[in-house]
Amino acid sequence: MNKYLVRQGSISVLLCMALLLSLPVVSAKNDDRESAVFNKLKFFSWLVNDSPTMNRVLKSDDSEAIKQLENSRHLLQQAQSQYDEGEFLLAEENIATGIKEMSRVSRKIKDVDRVEKARRKLFQELKQHVQTFADVFERVAKEKNDKQIDAMLDHEKLQKTLDDADALYREGQLALANHTMKQAADIVEKAISNARHKDVLIHELSFDSLEDEYDYEKKRNESYVLLISLLQEKQTVSDASRQYVNKIVAANKGVVAEAELHAADGDNETAIRILEKGTDKLSRALRMAGAPF
Repeated sequence: MNKYLVRQGSISVLLCMALLLSLPVVSAKNDDRESAVFNKLKFFSWLVNDSPTMNRVLKSDDSEAIKQLENSRHLLQQAQSQYDEGEFLLAEENIATGIKEMSRVSRKIKDVDRVEKARRKLFQELKQHVQTFADVFERVAKEKNDKQIDAMLDHEKLQKTLDDADALYREGQLALANHTMKQAADIVEKAISNARHKDVLIHELSFDSLEDEYDYEKKRNESYVLLISLLQEKQTVSDASRQYVNKIVAANKGVVAEAELHAADGDNETAIRILEKGTDKLSRALRMAGAPF
């Protein structure tokens, strides 16, 4: 009996020792969990109260995103209360839910930012495009000293359209601003296309002499070289396109030189045909350089 009691007592002592030894381990685990939850809680609090994501949400004027932010803040309050009460598992669940909610909001706002940046970039590109071709048109009209060509561009309408586009851009109506700027681009591109078409029609008219026709064809060739030069200064094209254009322009110098030799010998008809072929190649190069026609 005594042996049994001793054995029973020994078992009780061993059990108590085991329990005592296990207490620090349990306590350490609890401390670790509490520390982990505290860090998560601290991060979650920063996320919904001080983070760049929070600032983007509030500045976005997106009612749904703002509502999601408020929901996450409510989850933070719940998690804080649960943490204070030692309900670490429940606190972790609310923190995890809130962080996922904020991640969805962040992706949504980033998409909005990306679209806005793309629209702003497109607007600036369109505006530069319009300015480039407006400059080209002005140079062509000035070089040819032709009032009919100058009248092909409605300067007042173009300026009003540009002003409207700029106003919409400042107001943040980017999609409508880009649409309006495209209308401005259409105005100036149509004017250049009409001017070029008029140039062709003039060429089809009869001249008083082959010398006059040769002089005209030479000026037409020079005007194409000028257009290409202007576009290359202001338009962005691929390296391959630029090399192709430069090759044609370089070859055109030889074409002009050959035509001049024939003209000097009095063979203006051959000189005209040579220049026509050269100008046709310049026309293709002009499109490669960024011309819309």
